[in-house]
Amino acid sequence: MTIFIHNTSLMTLITTSRALIAQKQNLLKPKQINLNGK
Repeated sequence: MTIFIHNTSLMTLITTSRALIAQKQNLLKPKQINLNGK
């Protein structure tokens, strides 16, 4: 049970971190396009 709970929380952490990274990349993309446009 302990291992299962640990693995579940670990997967949640990975999923959350991936989502945060994706959000940061999406926020940076428009800025890069604007800089290239100038």
